[in-house]
Amino acid sequence: MTNLYIAIGTADFMQTLKEKYKKEQMILAHNEINSILLHETDKKTKFAAPKKYEVVASEGQLEEHGFFAVIYVSIMQEQHQVFEDRFKQRQHGIGKEPGFVAFRLLRPLNDTDYAVLTEWTGAGSFEAWKLTDDYKDAIASYQEIGTINMNSQAFEPTLFTKTYTTNLDDVDFPDEDDERR
Repeated sequence: MTNLYIAIGTADFMQTLKEKYKKEQMILAHNEINSILLHETDKKTKFAAPKKYEVVASEGQLEEHGFFAVIYVSIMQEQHQVFEDRFKQRQHGIGKEPGFVAFRLLRPLNDTDYAVLTEWTGAGSFEAWKLTDDYKDAIASYQEIGTINMNSQAFEPTLFTKTYTTNLDDVDFPDEDDERR
């Protein structure tokens, strides 16, 4: 069983962690708010308190340099299996998209949100994919799968996306003196 762990913190701290565990495959990525360190392994993680996920579906190999988009999908516990089954049945064309590198469907082990992790050669490739029918169908599918009727009240899953780049120079920080660098 392969797991993916995500540690969140400042760029400096995440870089220190990465250097401390050089023998582990870890990818450091940043956005204007924080940095993340991805650790995909079939062993125990080196992180103290990461977000923990089991890799349910994957395509491609995660690479050291690129642009990452993480779509978080809130799915109620009772709907986890339905979500995964329907996700696996759906045809995915993402692997044919220009600039596509890798994809992971991540089941939460210590959280309620599934994560759909994609890696691209650059932000432009991700933005181009967002304009495709495949992307629109995927988002509609996530919403449909997550919608259930609970005590006559519809539960609409929350979807939100966070993006990161492995190149710190590409991050548009709000203030040049920002201490998060």
